[in-house]
Amino acid sequence: MIRSVAVAVAAAVLVVAGSAPAGAAPRHNFSFVVAPRSITVAKGKTGHFTITVSRGRDFTDPIGFDVQDLPKHVSAGFTPAGAGYDPHRTLIVRVGKHAHVGHYAPVLIARGGGKKHQRLLRIDVTR
Repeated sequence: MIRSVAVAVAAAVLVVAGSAPAGAAPRHNFSFVVAPRSITVAKGKTGHFTITVSRGRDFTDPIGFDVQDLPKHVSAGFTPAGAGYDPHRTLIVRVGKHAHVGHYAPVLIARGGGKKHQRLLRIDVTR
């Protein structure tokens, strides 16, 4: 009897722990989604990604973003700039006139409260 109760309790804990909605952040953490999944930007133009942050109920630290592995002559900036509390950010990608045409996968990194999360981006540079 005791063994079957322990198994039932363990199964209930697994169900509760796995029942958070997709994209929801754990209590002491955060998560984020990026849309669209990829952008196509011509040389000399800009493109945009929208970042939406979900905070866990107990997560109150500011979150900062950075992009790594951008190709030469491609830069990125955020609005609003700097670490903060805004749940919506825009990542602005500027492709210079001398950027090479191709497919690139830079990494978007979010940091806050000692936590770090990252997502691969897709940027297609055209003529």
